[in-house]
Amino acid sequence: MKVSVFFTLLVTFLFQPFALAAQNNEALPDLVTQWLELESQTGKLIVDWNSQKTLLDQKIELYQSEKSALEELIEKSNAKTDNIDEKRLALISEQEKLEKQQALTESAIELASSQFQQIYRRLPPPLKESGADNLKSLQDNALNTSERMESLLSLLKLLDEFDSRIAIHKAPLELNGKRIMVNQYYLGLSQAWYISDDGEYMGMGYANKTEWQWLDKNTLAQYFNIEHISRQILALKNISENPTQAKYIDLPVLANP
Repeated sequence: MKVSVFFTLLVTFLFQPFALAAQNNEALPDLVTQWLELESQTGKLIVDWNSQKTLLDQKIELYQSEKSALEELIEKSNAKTDNIDEKRLALISEQEKLEKQQALTESAIELASSQFQQIYRRLPPPLKESGADNLKSLQDNALNTSERMESLLSLLKLLDEFDSRIAIHKAPLELNGKRIMVNQYYLGLSQAWYISDDGEYMGMGYANKTEWQWLDKNTLAQYFNIEHISRQILALKNISENPTQAKYIDLPVLANP
C-alpha cells in the first residue's frame, strides 16, 4: 500500500514539469498573437503621431507666420495712428493760429473801416467818387474777411496813388450860386487849386478837420495877396496845358483858417 502511494507520487512529480510545459506551449501562440497586435497598434500609433506631428508643425509654423504678420500690421497701424494723431494735433494748432489771425484781421478791418469813415469826408472829391464802392464794401459786414480786406487794400492803393502825383480833373463847382466848370489841380490829399477856362473864377481847396472845402478868390483875399495868387494859379493852368513851358511857381497852401 505504501509502495503504491509512493509510486503514484513519483510519477506525478516526474511528469508535472512536462504537464506545465504542455500548458505553456498551448498558451504561447496566444501571447505571440497579442504581442504582435500590440506591436502593430504601437507602430500604427507612431505612424499616426508622426503624420499628425508633421501636420501640427505645419499649422504651428503657419500660426507663427500669421502671428508675426498680425503683430507687424498692428505695429504699423499703431505707427500710422500716432502719425495721424500728430498731424491732427498739428492741424488743430494751425487752425487755432488761423482763427487768432482772422480775429486780429477782423479787428483791424473794423478799425480801418471806422477810420476811413472819418477821413472819407475830408478826401478830395475825385478820390471820394473813385473810392465809394470800396468803402461801401469795407463797411459791409455781410461780406467775408477776404472780400473786406481786398476793399481795404484797394482803398489804400487809391490813396497812395492820388497822394504821390499831381492829379488834374475837370468838374463843375457851385460858385456864387452858379454851377461853373473848372479845371482842378490836386497836390496830394490835402491841397488843390481851380480855375475856369476863361480865368474869371479861381480859388483853392483843402481838407479841413471835418470835410473837403472849396474857397473862392474873395475868401482867399482874407489870407493872401489875391493878385499874386491869381497869377500863380493861371501859371499852373498854362503849365498843365503846355508842359514844355514848365517853370517854378509859388502856390498858396492853406491849412485851417
